[in-house]
Amino acid sequence: MPLAHAAADVSGARWERQLEQDGVTATVSIEPLTADGLQGGAPARVRVTLSSTADGSALPRLLPGVWFDAQERAGAEGGDAAACQRRVARYARGSGINPQALVDLNGYDVLALNADASISVLDPRTQFAGKTSLRATLPLPGPGFDWAATADDRLLWVTVPGSRAVVLADLAALRSLQTITLPGRPGRVRVEPGGARAWVGVLAAEGEAQRGGVAVVEASAPYRQQWLPLSGRGHVEMAFDPAGWVALTQRDAGEVVFVDPTTLQVAHRERLDAAGAMPLSVVFDAAARRFVVAEARGGALWVFDHRGRLQDRLNLAPGIGPMAVSPDGRWLLVANPAAHQVDVIDLPAWRHAHRVPVSGRPFDIGMTGAYAYVRALDSEAVSLIALASLAAAPRVQPIAMGERAPGLTPQLPLASQLVPMPDGTGSFVASPGDNAVYFYMEGMNAAAGSVSARGHEVRAVRVARRGLREVAPGVHEMQVELPDTPHMVVALATESPRTRQCTALALKPAPTAAGEGWQLAWEQFPVQHGRPLSVRVHGVAVESLPAALHLRLFQPGAAALQLVAHADGGGRYSAEVPELADGLWYVHPQTPAGARTPWGYVSFMRGAATR
Repeated sequence: MPLAHAAADVSGARWERQLEQDGVTATVSIEPLTADGLQGGAPARVRVTLSSTADGSALPRLLPGVWFDAQERAGAEGGDAAACQRRVARYARGSGINPQALVDLNGYDVLALNADASISVLDPRTQFAGKTSLRATLPLPGPGFDWAATADDRLLWVTVPGSRAVVLADLAALRSLQTITLPGRPGRVRVEPGGARAWVGVLAAEGEAQRGGVAVVEASAPYRQQWLPLSGRGHVEMAFDPAGWVALTQRDAGEVVFVDPTTLQVAHRERLDAAGAMPLSVVFDAAARRFVVAEARGGALWVFDHRGRLQDRLNLAPGIGPMAVSPDGRWLLVANPAAHQVDVIDLPAWRHAHRVPVSGRPFDIGMTGAYAYVRALDSEAVSLIALASLAAAPRVQPIAMGERAPGLTPQLPLASQLVPMPDGTGSFVASPGDNAVYFYMEGMNAAAGSVSARGHEVRAVRVARRGLREVAPGVHEMQVELPDTPHMVVALATESPRTRQCTALALKPAPTAAGEGWQLAWEQFPVQHGRPLSVRVHGVAVESLPAALHLRLFQPGAAALQLVAHADGGGRYSAEVPELADGLWYVHPQTPAGARTPWGYVSFMRGAATR
């Protein structure tokens, strides 16, 4: 096994190694993204190029496993093939009791959208002896309603109707970047192809003269937004042609609006020729390059080409709504909660293929390569429709996910309760009534287990991949933060053909960050009337402390209170609190500029002696 294993002098330059084994050449490069070079804690771009050793041709769809870890001692890794095999095997097992690499470029997180104005970031591998799977918690200014991520899962957009805002979060750093105020209450959010902007549907509030519309928000500072007014006031849905226009529907407007994303000007409008038309959803059929709109009141699918010209109409039954296209583009599934069924459309033939009965008002559809997952309001079970069976007679299998139906939980968000696993072998399913996220492996007769966001009320679920992305045939990239270790091992593995390779890399030490010792201690909570909220900051010189700290205090589903805690000396701060209702309260501190690590939130029970 010929391995390049010498440590490099990385005084700031790009690092590259070429590794060869069993006919596969892997070129691994790490490029610094700052003038500080390759040092611990600094951002860098990792690129892995896989090619044939024989002729240099690219090897597409051969996903490499890559890990960064600390070297036990300088020069220890060398060309020791057995040590490399053991190292990769240990990483690949990936359970909560096995030591993990410092940086894993292959895993993913499960994100739970909670009712208490937060997002829980869960590690699905950690399930041993009750050990918590919670990696981090991202606070929101209010309960989230819908979310969407960029294709690389680096940025996450979350709409917060109660605060008239959309929140942009960095999933790589697990922190919120910006809260952007909108002209009204946001609903649906979608990220345009390329990820440079998010399109946010905005509803007009009762009594307001302004119409609804879409806010188009940039994903980088200063987060500028442009406003596209629409003719109605209701819920907005959108679909993108990656090479052309954006189709917008509004529930109460009865028309489809086509927008040129390069100019953000309305290019075409097409009114649905139906009395009281109510368009509820829109999808883009990439194979035929056309938009399909589900109109609920008349129960018809309207088809428009990529230039907004009406092509066809397919009558189904009143009440249709959510739609999803199978990964291969063959089938369109349309949920009809009113009729307790899912209609299956053969897209290439443009015909109605099947009517599949689903007990309990279907409202949410998820897809893997093998199955469509259908969630119903009045059933705890998820109906699995085998996609391969749709060419003949549909095969449906109900799988129980918890004990309580989703419809028993009030104020469900728009965000989906279904998300496929990144490897396509199963799905995660949120069960708000059971306050759990179940994971199901395809082929089983029951859920394989669950992960829990302890202390939170789960409403929706999605996954965020942490791994490399194939940006060109055989070329895989991602941006990472390098581990803070002077001697690093880069481990690489592929499965078909099976390779295991390791090489060493020396990093410059991370600089001592100013303010990294900032720590927050919660001293007293207003669990009874008349008590202040008291905190203490330590780990930093007193003269560096601010004169006040800003806190946000709220109960789930209620408006937040903005509090200012003033310095009392010695690092202690206190805030007078108005009369509070009994029950569970959350406190989110605003981290001062000097602190390197974001401060976590806490909760307490009002009217009780314990927190």
